[in-house]
Amino acid sequence: MGENPSAREESLWTDALNELIRYGLVEDKGYKGEVFRVTTIGYKNADRIKEALGIDTKNSPFDYLD
Repeated sequence: MGENPSAREESLWTDALNELIRYGLVEDKGYKGEVFRVTTIGYKNADRIKEALGIDTKNSPFDYLD
């Protein structure tokens, strides 16, 4: 999020994070809900997506933009 997110922007990011948690892709590592880590399932899914889209992480993300 930016320095001073709007309520709308903050709610979008909160919902996105809650979905990642619900699907087991990230987990809370702190006690305040401020520190998260990607789970094994999260990494496996990221690898599947990269493979399906033909993304090589050695390349710049900008290489994939049209």
